[in-house]
Amino acid sequence: MKTTLKFSLLAAVCCASVHAADKPQVDCVKVSISIKEEVASNQSLVLQIVEKAVLANQDCAGEIVKSAITATQADNKLIASIVEVAAMAAPEKMRLIAQCAVAVAPDSLTDVQAVTAKLDPGTSNGGTSNGGTSNGGILDRPSGPMPFFIFKPFVEDTKPATDNNQPNFPG
Repeated sequence: MKTTLKFSLLAAVCCASVHAADKPQVDCVKVSISIKEEVASNQSLVLQIVEKAVLANQDCAGEIVKSAITATQADNKLIASIVEVAAMAAPEKMRLIAQCAVAVAPDSLTDVQAVTAKLDPGTSNGGTSNGGTSNGGILDRPSGPMPFFIFKPFVEDTKPATDNNQPNFPG
C-alpha cells in the first residue's frame, strides 16, 4: 500500500513538472517594459505593436495595454483603439483589458465601454445577458467583497454615534 502511494505521488509530481515545462511562465513585468520602450520609439505603430504583443502573451494583455497607453500618453480615442485591438487579439481577456485601460486613464471610461459594447454587445451596460440584469459591464460591481475605496471615496463622518448631548430625563 505504501509503495503504491509513493509511486502515484511520484507520477503526479513528474506529470506536473512535465506540464509546467510545456508552458513556461512569462514575466509580464519584463514584457511590459519592453512594450513601453518599443511603443515609445515607434508611437505611430502602437496598434500593431499591441496586437503582436497580445497575440504572443495573452496572459499579459492588461500590462501590455497599460504600457502602451502610458508610453503614448494616449487620448481617449487612441485608448479606445488600443483596447479594441487588444480585445480582438485576446477576446477572453476583454474585460481585463478594459479594466486596465480605465485604471490607467479613468477619463476614457465611456470610450472603452463603447468599444466593449461594440465587440460583445451581450455583456455591455446597455445589453443584458442573463434575463434582465446587467452583469458584464466594465465597472459593474462583482459579487463578493470589494475594497471600499474603489467605488466610494472616504468621507469622514463628524456626527456623533449617539446623541448623548440631549437630556433623556422627562420633565
